[in-house]
Amino acid sequence: MKSFRFADFSVRAWLVITGSLMTVNVFFALTLLHMAPKASVLAQLLTPNVMTFGQALEATSFSAPIGDKKLIEEMLIRFYIENRVEFIPDMAEMSYRWGVGGPVRRLSSPTVYGQFIQDKGDFVTDSKNRTDTQSVHILDVRRQGNIFTVDFDIYKQDGMTVLRPQSRRAVITIAEGAGYKGFGKDFVNPFGTVVAKYDETNVVRNGNSIKK
Repeated sequence: MKSFRFADFSVRAWLVITGSLMTVNVFFALTLLHMAPKASVLAQLLTPNVMTFGQALEATSFSAPIGDKKLIEEMLIRFYIENRVEFIPDMAEMSYRWGVGGPVRRLSSPTVYGQFIQDKGDFVTDSKNRTDTQSVHILDVRRQGNIFTVDFDIYKQDGMTVLRPQSRRAVITIAEGAGYKGFGKDFVNPFGTVVAKYDETNVVRNGNSIKK
């Protein structure tokens, strides 16, 4: 009977000691976690560099806090500009980007897309015959209400010939359209954002400023 009581006491003592050690470990773990430097996350958009035929990615920082609806809308505007303006000599790829099932169509209102197709003409045949590459470097995105002003440079290269960059400005009015909320597997448009109006002009860039 005495040995049983001693064994019972030993088990209780072991449980008390183990519990105390676990409490001390948790305390030290929480202390170290509190002392650890805080990590921050900068939202960036990774896009293929067309000049390297998609073999390199460029990181572009956003001007709005992560999680903000405005951040997603700015991302969509950047995505739209790149898909609308960039060009690679690949008929299948350009037929997808500019065709009825591609991102330009699905982010454009019917009026904007109709004007785009009218300006491009027979882009399928044009894509087949062209050998040049055209990439976009977005310089600045500014917003006032539902209107975005986007300044960007266009870089063209045909074989080994690199042409002088063209400075452009796009003024884009966005709206929400319930019929445009999903783009399949390649992209997500949770708010149904569409480009309701698109105007693009040449600008002259002087240093860090851009004049129309």
